Amino acid sequence: MPVGTDAFNTFEDLSGVSEKPTTTESLNPYNKLIGACKNAEEMQKAYETHRTNRNKQQAEKMLSKDFTGVIVDKTLQELEYARGNKGIIQLAGKPVQDLQEVDPRVCLVLWIRPTQQIKDLVKTIQERLIDLAPDFWCMPRDKLHLTALELSHSKPYGEINNSISLLRPHLPSILSLQTKPQHRNVLVKPRLSFDAAALAISFVPAGDCEYSCQHLRRDLHNLVAASGMEINSRYALPSAHITVGRFITGRNHYPAEGGVSMEKWIGRIGEINDWLENVEVRWTVGEEAGMVCRAGRLWYGDGETVMVGEAF
Repeated sequence: MPVGTDAFNTFEDLSGVSEKPTTTESLNPYNKLIGACKNAEEMQKAYETHRTNRNKQQAEKMLSKDFTGVIVDKTLQELEYARGNKGIIQLAGKPVQDLQEVDPRVCLVLWIRPTQQIKDLVKTIQERLIDLAPDFWCMPRDKLHLTALELSHSKPYGEINNSISLLRPHLPSILSLQTKPQHRNVLVKPRLSFDAAALAISFVPAGDCEYSCQHLRRDLHNLVAASGMEINSRYALPSAHITVGRFITGRNHYPAEGGVSMEKWIGRIGEINDWLENVEVRWTVGEEAGMVCRAGRLWYGDGETVMVGEAF
């Protein structure tokens, strides 16, 4: 099984809120933060604090004299080579050409597709990033997604198929959850979040909407659990993000070889975030595109559709 870049990153809640005692005890991991936040404004603050602290943490690591370089996603690198993108990749040894052999990690998720406005926003951000690092891998427009709930990850196909069989009769009600007026949630304040492996555009729940994306995830978790399927998710952090791109080579970041310094790279991220401060976004989850259940090799926006819910 290939080692993904996630193995080099820790999934740490930096909001400082869910560490506080809560009155809600549940096997549902999303209840802890909900119980700790009195209202929508506190929920927004928790999400904002998490991403601000994480960006600060990652900037300190990447600007440290001990930083050894960006984390190259070797699996994605080999996938791109197998797909014919051989111009920017230098592989050691004989590359594998079978895509399934390159990446056998099979997952099951509930995804939310972004609106056209957000897709356009991501494209602008990607253009500003590859202006400095031409070999930075950008998530294709048609593969952009926000994970509403990770159901299972890195399992054999047989286990995923068994989970789908349990889940399928319940999917119509699960996928239609966010279309109901009382379950609609709004994401605002886009910002570029980053670490040494990837960059993502992140959002926070609207401060005037009491039903947040955290509540949606809680309710989705309950519905999936009621189907009898065991949920195997890596984390339940206060983060609502869409991956923008990943590193499939480090050579754009070797200044001695004509690449850009880490100071300049993080400076560009700061410039983008300054620009985003003036971009008005109010994304009601589920508008333009319904929630989708996807299965297969999903790590880079791929996989197959199990079922799609309605948009509104």
